[in-house]
Amino acid sequence: MKSTTAMCIGTVLALNIVNLPYASATNTITFNGQITDATCNVSLEYKGAAVGTDGTGSIALDEVSMGALAGAGSSAGQVPFYIVAKDCTLGTPAKTKIAADFKSEHGDNQGNLNNIAANPAENVQLRLLDSARKPIRVNDPMQTATTAFTDINSDLTKDTKMLYFVEYYSSAGTAGSGAVSSDVQYELMYQ
Repeated sequence: MKSTTAMCIGTVLALNIVNLPYASATNTITFNGQITDATCNVSLEYKGAAVGTDGTGSIALDEVSMGALAGAGSSAGQVPFYIVAKDCTLGTPAKTKIAADFKSEHGDNQGNLNNIAANPAENVQLRLLDSARKPIRVNDPMQTATTAFTDINSDLTKDTKMLYFVEYYSSAGTAGSGAVSSDVQYELMYQ
């Protein structure tokens, strides 16, 4: 009896698997997009000076006390930095706004940057903020809709400075002492 039941179940499953591809074959998804010819050269600026080369560099945050990150959802040590766009080609049609789209293999599901330092401070991450000081969710495909864009300087011989902030962040609170380090990659978005 058991083998007859198993054969019947197996036959029913096999017939259903054969029919699965035909159940949804009448639907269509069309993908559309556009490649822009807008480009800019970039550099980084921190505390009034250029850092790094070709848009790559390091930003040093000031040291803060563990007590500043004692509460859940606390932040401290916020510092500004600029991504500077220059020598821009605005494309066709001409783009008028610019922002950075941030990605990182160290981003968590809330868009914060996990601490990857060798002797890390416990319960401490880094968080990016846009010029309006709204948190940027690293790796979020909706950054184009949620990040503040900067007007591109209409005098293309002058720089366009995109203001961002980075800060220590502790979602859990009770931060421990230690080093904090992470990294992020970015590319430019145009509107």
